[in-house]
Amino acid sequence: MCAGLILLAALEPVGAVEIPIPATRARIDLLGETPDHLSLGFGGFDMIREAARAGKLGPSVAGQVEYRSGAKYSVFGPLLGILANANSGMVGYAGTYVDGAVSSWILTPFAAAGGYRRGEGKRLGGVFVFHLGGTVAYRFENQTRLGITLTHTSNCRVYKENPGAESLLLSYAIPLGSGD
Repeated sequence: MCAGLILLAALEPVGAVEIPIPATRARIDLLGETPDHLSLGFGGFDMIREAARAGKLGPSVAGQVEYRSGAKYSVFGPLLGILANANSGMVGYAGTYVDGAVSSWILTPFAAAGGYRRGEGKRLGGVFVFHLGGTVAYRFENQTRLGITLTHTSNCRVYKENPGAESLLLSYAIPLGSGD
């Protein structure tokens, strides 16, 4: 579904697209220009526990700081972020995102590339990684957003070893400015 939303957005020359949701009266509005947002997240890293099943490290506490620019090309906006875990591991990334609104709910899929520092944490095969995921958040009247973020970080078989790690975070996004 995310790929379909992104494809439709790429074909649309204006700042927003309406996508009807079958069998409902709801619709997804892909948002154009919005205020910049600073998103803070707290939760867990390596939540699927592949390493724990192998007798190695399991999930660890994680924190995330992410900046999303409200200035967009059509509906695609740039983002920049850091996800760090309690095992001294860190992912720094840059990529793009799309905001879709269903009433007061905001769906934000994103795709990014970056670098991974293992620390004492999980091996992800090498430094270069892809960081993919999405957030489902409730948007309040003051434009702040409270939601859940799910991410997957792996090297997409760039290296021989490609275990991947999932993160689950409670996120709070704060608007920076008015977006005008």
